[in-house]
Amino acid sequence: MKALEKLDDLLEGFVRMEHGPAGCALKAVRGQEIIYEGYKGYADEKAGKLIGPGTVYRMYSCTKVVTAAAAMLLLERGKMLLDDPVSRYLPEYGDLTWCRYTGNNMVSLEKTGAMTIRHLLTMTSGFTYDGIHNTTQQETKRVLEEMNREGGASTREFARRLAQVPLLFEPGTHWNYGLGLDVLGAVIEVISGMPFGEFLKKEFFEPLEMRHTAFFIEEIPEEKLAVMYRYAGEKRVPNLTEEFKFHSSYQLQSGGGGLLSTVEDMSHFARMLAKGGLWKGKRILGKRTIELMSRNQLHGEALEDFRRTHRYGWGFMAGCGYGLGVKTVTDMAESGCMVNQGAFSWAGAAGTLLWADPENDLSFVYAHQLMPDNREEYCHPRLLNVIYGQLEDK
Repeated sequence: MKALEKLDDLLEGFVRMEHGPAGCALKAVRGQEIIYEGYKGYADEKAGKLIGPGTVYRMYSCTKVVTAAAAMLLLERGKMLLDDPVSRYLPEYGDLTWCRYTGNNMVSLEKTGAMTIRHLLTMTSGFTYDGIHNTTQQETKRVLEEMNREGGASTREFARRLAQVPLLFEPGTHWNYGLGLDVLGAVIEVISGMPFGEFLKKEFFEPLEMRHTAFFIEEIPEEKLAVMYRYAGEKRVPNLTEEFKFHSSYQLQSGGGGLLSTVEDMSHFARMLAKGGLWKGKRILGKRTIELMSRNQLHGEALEDFRRTHRYGWGFMAGCGYGLGVKTVTDMAESGCMVNQGAFSWAGAAGTLLWADPENDLSFVYAHQLMPDNREEYCHPRLLNVIYGQLEDK
């Protein structure tokens, strides 16, 4: 069976499986050749609208790869250094605190040392997402709920409010998935002197011909936006709980999870990364810049924290380290997939995945819209094995 047919069968299987997505899409490129492009199922079941090349998806945390690349662009231009204190650009970050915990119980509140740009990029800043298990998560939840009640806040204001939250740990000592890339968006605004979205548009979206990529629905053809789904028992129904965050009235241009885009647009971005920063012969990012971005940055306790995410449920982290805004393959055997060391990627909460592999001159972007329980641990490793299983040495 040809690779094309295997991928067709795989994607059709995703749509047919129990508690699967309504539709999905994949575009994979190697060298100058599109090795696969496929669209299966529905963008909107009720309207009978099929997934297609122009379908727009909520990319969620795939946004982090774009934000990290934007920071690396400033790095290679000499505008900042990885070990610069965040407080150099956001003054309120000069007076942070962290919680000393026994289990999930806070025993004391301590003053931190300097939080750096590197800490934001490597998820070693001490930020979390919202939750209920400890003081840091609870305070993050309070900030987000307050902002939602007010109808949103700017990227810079969101970072200002997060500075009030006591961190989960002293920056640099551990790894925890959190809102650091959102704060980095505010840093990029300050350094560039431009709104975050405008900076991305000028430096990436326009030169990479990403015509349907933006933070807000008002900036893209709204009729092309795929419906977000969830399951109510055995029934697949629309999930509208976060739609308000994708309207311009919300203001926040979230560097951690806010972009709307198509598989086509994001494949341009992934292609540029896999080509060492080149797009159609034009230099977008430096080759060495991408090499640094994709190198594992974690050591000691932070690396152990990251590895524990695999044992505690994030199976797709096996055989990987964490670079600057991306996970990077460090061990093919441990990963359980036919991937090579140095390939890097990140995924989004609704099932999206952006993958770049400079050594094999390979990139791909996959998307569906399903959350919670986005089925990524079922879909993503199967995609990797089928795609890599067909590769021949160039």
